[in-house]
Amino acid sequence: MTDRRDGGGRRTMPSERADDYTQGLRTERALAWLVAIPDPIDRVRSADALAEHARSVQGDIGRVRRQAIYEATLRPGHTGESVAAELGISAKAVSAAVSASRSQDRQLFRSALEILMRPGVSDVPADQLAPGLRARDVLVQARVLLRGCGSYNAETINDDEYAVLEQSEDRARRIQRSAGVEAPSPAGESTDEDHVPEAMRNAAAVFAVLPGILPLHFGTPNIQESPDRSGLWSIGWQILPAEEGVGEYYAGPHRDGWVATEYLIWFVRDLARGGYGIWSDVFALPPFMNEPGTSLYFSIQGDLNAEKPITPDQFVRDLRRSWVDQQTGFMDLDWPKPPAADFEAS
Repeated sequence: MTDRRDGGGRRTMPSERADDYTQGLRTERALAWLVAIPDPIDRVRSADALAEHARSVQGDIGRVRRQAIYEATLRPGHTGESVAAELGISAKAVSAAVSASRSQDRQLFRSALEILMRPGVSDVPADQLAPGLRARDVLVQARVLLRGCGSYNAETINDDEYAVLEQSEDRARRIQRSAGVEAPSPAGESTDEDHVPEAMRNAAAVFAVLPGILPLHFGTPNIQESPDRSGLWSIGWQILPAEEGVGEYYAGPHRDGWVATEYLIWFVRDLARGGYGIWSDVFALPPFMNEPGTSLYFSIQGDLNAEKPITPDQFVRDLRRSWVDQQTGFMDLDWPKPPAADFEAS
């Protein structure tokens, strides 16, 4: 299984897939909403309310900016003076940003560590977490905290404490990335992007170019399974968020990913109507295990033991032909070079 997520567990859109759709999206939505208000008086009042909201956001933007200045000082070889020179601001402004943000991080990490050190919460012994409480270096705190967050019993904490651990883990991973530190992966999450079964390499190459989706797994039949399941192969994916680095809960699903998913479901349904042993499915893990908007997974499954089987290679070959040659696809894509066997079968 492959899974592209940021260090906090949220799915992100690869930068090479960012397009004009993601630029200025929120502004365009807001302006389109204003223009669509039919009553001019209501439109004026709504415009005033939106402008007031925009002014209130400035404070939040300022906090994000100060935190970013602080994180810039965590980069290897950088100091407050070098960051000030790089940004063209005063060393005093950098010092103030660092002091405020570092204090917030240390307080958050201490609160999380105190929870993790309670008996029965974390599998990591309390004496191994205690150095994080005494450390003045936030990177040391972050490293210790992530060890404790790697395995803890959620049944031993309440909802507020769970929120603290989630927030602190996300923050610890963020500052480690800023400092160029390799953060440990969340338990059970694969980080090997190249770990795809040989029989699924062509399928993985094709799914890699489909826009707005995140391929998650490429599964092959398991001969150790029961006979009625021994021929199953599968491909799973999620729809990326509409805006880079922001979850669907805030940005909604990516337009192209939604249409690509619709196309895949339609195409699989068309093959199934033709008698092939293939179908699509959708499933969701409990929301407690995911952030809102990230629990829904889509999958395609085929059965090599069906009366009319279709292999993963045949599936992606026919998918590409339908998209390109039959012009049922909705945009031009840079498809991977087909295997030699595809040319022979043409």
